[in-house]
Amino acid sequence: MSDIQSDAVSFEPAMGTYRPMNNSSPSPQQAPESGSGGSSVVVHGSSHVHVGSNVTLCEALKKPRPRRPPDSTPQLIALFRCSSMTTDRQLLTASRYIGSGWRDLARRLGFLGAETDDFEYRAESLQEISYRLLRAWRERESSAATVERLAKALWDEEAYDAVVQLAQLGASQ
Repeated sequence: MSDIQSDAVSFEPAMGTYRPMNNSSPSPQQAPESGSGGSSVVVHGSSHVHVGSNVTLCEALKKPRPRRPPDSTPQLIALFRCSSMTTDRQLLTASRYIGSGWRDLARRLGFLGAETDDFEYRAESLQEISYRLLRAWRERESSAATVERLAKALWDEEAYDAVVQLAQLGASQ
């Protein structure tokens, strides 16, 4: 869903203007302070729309990930051999770089489609969804939720930025 369309108004957030859809006048008007008088709007170029107190529509653009994996470094090699359990700090770091690929990662980590809906419930961002996913994985896997397994899952999903950040985090500790 990249646009929400209606016969009421068209709102262009980058310009802060709206256009009545049934008006033939091409000139934009200032966006009203509270409500447009119509029941729906057209939203162009938005990745996160909040409507009312409980409805949030998200259409996150998938962050372009590097097509070629990063070169092997001693930190990356150590990461893929680390049998320690994941820490909250590692999960938080990885969650910042997963983006809209979180559903693919959830499947790779063994979550079924219905289980993934809980991660989205009242989440404010993709990072929060990703963090919930990783926490649930660690709770489910217990001592098997190792840094090595997380790094391999991220690598297989081509979340190279997340893997590199985990490696840098490990090197700084």
